[in-house]
Amino acid sequence: QFYPLDKIALEKNIDEYLDQAEIFAPAGNYLPILILPHAGYEFSGSIAAVGFKQIQDVEINRVILLGRSHQHCFSGVSADTNDVWQTPLGDLDVDREWIESIKKYGFINDNGIVHQYEHSLEVMTPFIRKIFEDKAKIVPLLIGDNDGLDFQNIAQVLMDNIDYQTLLIISTDLSHYPDYRNAQNVDRATIQAVLSGNLDQFQAKMNTLKLSQVGKNNIDTLACAEPALSIAESLAEKLSSEPLLFKYANSGDIYLESQDRVVGYAAIGFYTDKKLMDRRHGLTAAHTANFQFADDLFAWTNNGLNRNQQEEALAIARQSIENYFGNRDYSRPIYGIFNSRRGVFVTLKKDGQLRGCIGNFEPDKNLAENIKEMALAAAFADPRFSSLQKDELKNINIEISVLSPMRKIDDPETIEVGKHGVYIAKGICSGVFLPQVATEEGWNREQFLDNLCEHKAGIDKNSWRDRSASLYIFTAQIFREGAE
Repeated sequence: QFYPLDKIALEKNIDEYLDQAEIFAPAGNYLPILILPHAGYEFSGSIAAVGFKQIQDVEINRVILLGRSHQHCFSGVSADTNDVWQTPLGDLDVDREWIESIKKYGFINDNGIVHQYEHSLEVMTPFIRKIFEDKAKIVPLLIGDNDGLDFQNIAQVLMDNIDYQTLLIISTDLSHYPDYRNAQNVDRATIQAVLSGNLDQFQAKMNTLKLSQVGKNNIDTLACAEPALSIAESLAEKLSSEPLLFKYANSGDIYLESQDRVVGYAAIGFYTDKKLMDRRHGLTAAHTANFQFADDLFAWTNNGLNRNQQEEALAIARQSIENYFGNRDYSRPIYGIFNSRRGVFVTLKKDGQLRGCIGNFEPDKNLAENIKEMALAAAFADPRFSSLQKDELKNINIEISVLSPMRKIDDPETIEVGKHGVYIAKGICSGVFLPQVATEEGWNREQFLDNLCEHKAGIDKNSWRDRSASLYIFTAQIFREGAE
């Protein structure tokens, strides 16, 4: 028995663990991955609670539970076939629709039998029910024989099919069953491997550890769900996540008289900076919830900036960068149109080559402030490039794209190459190409969308074809320095 079956006793247990847990969560960051232990609550409940504490006030509607079977031998990854999981605190719905949508990728099969009597996922469910009540569905997945599993492919599938309301929990304990001191040493090394946040580094470190440690000092295993950890490492790398160790202990810390044979436990989280992830795709906003939408894009674009206003906009962008270097003060624009709220992209080119490009679809500031912020972001915050240097500025040409509101489309044939910019979103992945990109690269519609998916959004290039991604189009008024 891993936790009390009595509702009142169990709820009291969980409340006490959560009350004692410290909050580590960096403000404003997204926590997509938790690594938590699955022993009985008296052993590891306080460790798991620290992880759950970090997402106690986060809106989550799906929790993917990924562990390794302790009871059965089977191939691949198996999903439970039940529609509901029961806990003493109430039921949790299984997200059958999401599971069915993932089966097409070929690595998941239905096998409810292997989930019977398996504790590693079950022990998470009372915490999930307590924190999210009935608002979050669960996806119980168990790994069997991991030979032939493509961890990077599985991580990519997860990345393509999750959103900011999805949490992945890796259920694993650490070393089994060294003495207290050896457990601390080997677990420290395993945790360092996990904290690499890189699949290749993790596997290399774990292989070295297994060769040097397993079979010695009574060590049976370093981490019972190592394949699940490999998937987490690959996903963390794709999400540009930063790891954080919340807490470590082993069973010898709980039962001092049993320090000759212990099991290790750790709570670890992977945080992703939303702004950084969005900027990797050329955006400063990840959600379309606050975007402006319009039915008639071309009518909107025709109500644009005249020649004098365009020159003023370009001056705002250049003055903002020059002011950063201390060359001149920023002067306020004289035209009223700069008080309107419009999305904008600022593109910097050096000798005809891209040197930075950042934009914002959300007109939460007036046009002048948006141009100023995006110019500075393109110069100093585009993660694809090093920060602009002062001596480069004289060779920089500035281009501004003032954006129309966006319109969601169902048919890719709607896209007019050279006229429409396209924003694509799938799960937490997104990317955007401005209208001029297709013309500059000489792409047709298919090439435009293939490259948008693969190289900007980081998703499968066929995502626009199979309609698994959402497409939005927009137009832009584009002008640059030196143009006649």
